[in-house]
Amino acid sequence: MLWIPPLGWEVGYFFWGWFVDHFAARNERPSWLFFTLALLSLPLVTMARFSNSAIVLALMFWSMFISSGFVVAALRTSAFAYPREQAGPRRRNRLRFLVRAARDGAAEPGTYVRRETLRKRFSLLRGWCLSWERSAGGR
Repeated sequence: MLWIPPLGWEVGYFFWGWFVDHFAARNERPSWLFFTLALLSLPLVTMARFSNSAIVLALMFWSMFISSGFVVAALRTSAFAYPREQAGPRRRNRLRFLVRAARDGAAEPGTYVRRETLRKRFSLLRGWCLSWERSAGGR
């Protein structure tokens, strides 16, 4: 079940890429798109009210789907921030690298290291809390 929210991210990349290419292609600063994305991300606020896991996963899918729209729109907008004369091959290669890194999940090693570090810290904290609870006369 944990694959459902990241699926929203991946589907969002394809959808928002198509959407931006078709509906915001000539707009250098699509503020209307960012405003729309901000409005579409508001249902995430209601997540704490639900205890049904299917609804929570659907909201997480939706939020990841909308978040990828912010990324795609920001990358597209930043690509038009420089005139073509100033965007030499070096700058274009950087932008291509950023797009490829986002697309291919190049941040995975960093995510793995952070996740493992946090897991170890929470395990240590949990062990400390359990030992403190036992010494205080708990279970």
